[in-house]
Amino acid sequence: PAHLAEAEPVADVYIVQAGESLSSIAAKLGTSVDALLAQNSLINPNQLQIGQALQISGTASHTNAAAPVVAEVDIAPTVEHYYYVKYGDSLLGIANYFGVPTGLLLESNQLAEESALHVGDKLLIPDRSVHDVPGLGPLIWPITSNAVIRGYFYGHRAIDILMPIGSPVVAVADGVVESAGWHAYGYGNVIMIDHGDGTKTLYAHLNSVNVVAGQTVSQGELIGETGHTGNSTHPHLHFELYIAKQAVYPCLFLEGGCR
Repeated sequence: PAHLAEAEPVADVYIVQAGESLSSIAAKLGTSVDALLAQNSLINPNQLQIGQALQISGTASHTNAAAPVVAEVDIAPTVEHYYYVKYGDSLLGIANYFGVPTGLLLESNQLAEESALHVGDKLLIPDRSVHDVPGLGPLIWPITSNAVIRGYFYGHRAIDILMPIGSPVVAVADGVVESAGWHAYGYGNVIMIDHGDGTKTLYAHLNSVNVVAGQTVSQGELIGETGHTGNSTHPHLHFELYIAKQAVYPCLFLEGGCR
């Protein structure tokens, strides 16, 4: 009587495409990163090369075993890729290497500023392109510098921008001043502008306030001057952005992003 041939593991080959990571390949092929690492004797999952051949486990029969097949899978490049922490890495070093603000790296991975890294930790490297605010387009910078000295992370949902006392602060978009004046809980002199549809901006630690509640302001209009008021350790602008009533990372919506 005829017997079914016993299946045995064989290795298909997958060719790495531009924009792919080991995690995206594993997801597309229904396997795991650990399996790919083991099958290909890879030590660093971040050192894939375009055109590199990866062994992919499968099963085949003794009676119809074929030569390894190159997988022809059309995968669009993804803006989400991952980095595995190596010995000696730091958050600042990783952020600088990938050209993303440290605050965005922290927020994307739900890390606090003081979080410790461990060898092998998997970090999501986020897309850093600038986005339009719905109904407003890109926002202009509230001051003349885009050098952020303290970024956005859990517990500090804002960016701090170092500027001398008395530097002009402008509205980042058209809107109506919701509140303006002294804040009793750390902001010092502060302005909140409502831009409509749940989008608001906040400007804190001001030296002077040049607008009043209810006033309509235009994008680029002078609203105050940078200062050192409230709970502040140095002259700077503390800037917050809310979209759909949720705090978001401002550098993703300000023209040119942060540096």
